[in-house]
Amino acid sequence: MRALWILLLLPLAACFDAEADLRFAEDEVVTADVKMTLGRQLYELVQLGATGGQSFCPKGGQTSINSESAVCEFTEERSLDKAISEVNKASAQEDFLRDAEIVRLDKERVKVIVPLDFEKVQKLPELGSDNPMLPTLLDALAGHAVVLRVHGLEIEQTNGKRLDGGKTAELIVPTAEILEPTGAIPDVFEVTVKYRSCGFSGLSC
Repeated sequence: MRALWILLLLPLAACFDAEADLRFAEDEVVTADVKMTLGRQLYELVQLGATGGQSFCPKGGQTSINSESAVCEFTEERSLDKAISEVNKASAQEDFLRDAEIVRLDKERVKVIVPLDFEKVQKLPELGSDNPMLPTLLDALAGHAVVLRVHGLEIEQTNGKRLDGGKTAELIVPTAEILEPTGAIPDVFEVTVKYRSCGFSGLSC
């Protein structure tokens, strides 16, 4: 879904925090809720470099700005089949998203794979490894993170952390790891989620 990939493909930098929640409902509706926060200076930089009508917050999102930061919040909703189709299309077009997947395992379960190989993300030139200010920038990123969550009836398997009585899988990615990967996080965030129960016979689905 666009909401999840927009979050990961931003020209990421200092004072960046984000939360992305992907919810699988029993009626096969998939909802993505995203909240992104940029420091005000970075927000101005992103807006300055935007082309073709692009902006920090996608169409339909709500932006709030103060003297210190800019916050974008938006929600997208798709049928499960549509979400699978969109992810497949994105994985074929973007090198970074090549390993992205939402796969039906059966009538009750899906497997979600979110790529985290940030070496493949094109960053702003100012954020390259040859910038002598990069160490200072990385120090400034302490405490900032991208939080990814997948929700459903039951999380059956994940390389993240189980929360909410086993109904949520969460992985926290420090923003500094996106700018300067150290191998401290996995290459993908992987979740197998049971989103509905079809009963013993499976006939109720």
